[in-house]
Amino acid sequence: MLAFFGDRGAGPLAMAILAEVMVLLSVGGVLMSASSREGISVGRLVLRGTVLNPIVAAIALGAVIAAVGLTLPEPVARFLGFLGGAAGPTALFALGGALAAQHVNRATLLAASGVTAAKLLLYPVAVWCVLDRLLEIDHIWVQAGVLIASLPSAGNIYVIAKRYDADPELVSAAIALSTLVSVVSVPFVAWLMLR
Repeated sequence: MLAFFGDRGAGPLAMAILAEVMVLLSVGGVLMSASSREGISVGRLVLRGTVLNPIVAAIALGAVIAAVGLTLPEPVARFLGFLGGAAGPTALFALGGALAAQHVNRATLLAASGVTAAKLLLYPVAVWCVLDRLLEIDHIWVQAGVLIASLPSAGNIYVIAKRYDADPELVSAAIALSTLVSVVSVPFVAWLMLR
């Protein structure tokens, strides 16, 4: 988003990340684990899953540190920068290992194709309809929202699928296929949104 919009893209990007963390990771994780925790209400699971989610806790801690104006000592900041930089490649390494170990059959490929079509075609169109036609918000937010929606499935989805044993083989195939297709689809959506 920053490459397309400069500093104007920071707001929509931050909102998208917060929405993903608060809704998809917290609520999605809770709903996937709800079947194994009988007797506990879904509302309580969602609250617990959101409050105890390490990603939400990290964002809240970062916001408090920024609001108070504290700065971390340079060695700590450098270490955290290295740690954060290693997270993406580590997840991709795990995803690559899963893909190398699995045998992709016709059913997996068909399901991954459906997930990819939904993620790269239907989801951006739905986001455009909601943001532009229903909410009629500022054009930069529509552009950013549709561009973010058109990105391929993220590697963190594989980590969640693996954690909850929610068909990680299918998820890894869908991530790989959506990433491959997005090489063409993302520039096309960017062209449509930015012209």
